Amino acid sequence: MGPQKITIAAASVLLALGSVAMLHETAEDTNLRPRRAPEADPFAAPLESAEGLAWRNAEAPAVAVAVEETTAQRIDFTPAAPGGAAPPDADSAGFSFVEVRLDGDSQALIPAPVRDVLERGVDGTPGVFHLTSTRHAIQRVAEGRADLAIVSSAGELTGSGAAVGHAMLGSWIPALVVHPDNPLRNVPSRKLRDLLRGAIQDWSELGGRAGPIRMVVPGDDDGRAAVARAFVPGDSLGVGIPAATEEDRLYKVLNDPFALTVVSTSLAHQVGGTVLTVDGVQPSAPARRRGTYPFGADLYLVHGANPDPATRKLLDRLLGDERDRLIGTRLEKP
Repeated sequence: MGPQKITIAAASVLLALGSVAMLHETAEDTNLRPRRAPEADPFAAPLESAEGLAWRNAEAPAVAVAVEETTAQRIDFTPAAPGGAAPPDADSAGFSFVEVRLDGDSQALIPAPVRDVLERGVDGTPGVFHLTSTRHAIQRVAEGRADLAIVSSAGELTGSGAAVGHAMLGSWIPALVVHPDNPLRNVPSRKLRDLLRGAIQDWSELGGRAGPIRMVVPGDDDGRAAVARAFVPGDSLGVGIPAATEEDRLYKVLNDPFALTVVSTSLAHQVGGTVLTVDGVQPSAPARRRGTYPFGADLYLVHGANPDPATRKLLDRLLGDERDRLIGTRLEKP
């Protein structure tokens, strides 16, 4: 091989090596490296065990602790590696949290900004969440085994006899919403159960224009159960098209003239869609208080007789000047 050919071959090798280096550099620059999986959302997986105890707090280390039901005060614990239990250690700096109990409806209906405030806490004291029954949540607060509960039944509050304080966070007023081109405007209450159970499958059965009813439902069990308890207690929703959030469900309805969904009334009025009356009554908080529109749920914050400073700060923030912004379109202020 002559000198010229050797030079050309060497240049080709160098060019190839340069291309590999550039490809590697491009991969780095475009973030093609594997990424760490996101941390679990405590509201998506309610906490009841040491393995489940985690929250999204960028400034705090991952922690885990075994919570004993017999412990009747706030538990302090030390940071640990993810998944590793860390029992309390009096010789090291403790890490306090506010224990919050949720019932099923509050788990499904709590607005995201409220969830974020509870999750992050105030002054570096985050919330840790447990899903339980309404009665159990109130009982735990009364016994001092939980700092705060969010429940959806005033009957349980007045009938429990527990020495607790409470305040209403807001009311969820659900509305049946259809596409603006759907001529239907009212649903008789006698047909409401069959409609939401899926037994009525054509709009003509409700006096509307013939066409299949395509129901858009919450994508999670708690969300479906909350809608069912509001409109068809004792029954479950029929099969439908799942969508994760109220906004997602409303978007699907606005793009399908045969669709039907249930979202908060205030969101429907703000974004669009036709809100159906039930027996001629428009959904609203006053109509619900009068009993003429008996569908929905009220969310209450339940606290002990003498809440500690961290819990008091949370209550002051959730019930203070920020409340309207925090509850948004999901809830209506009392």
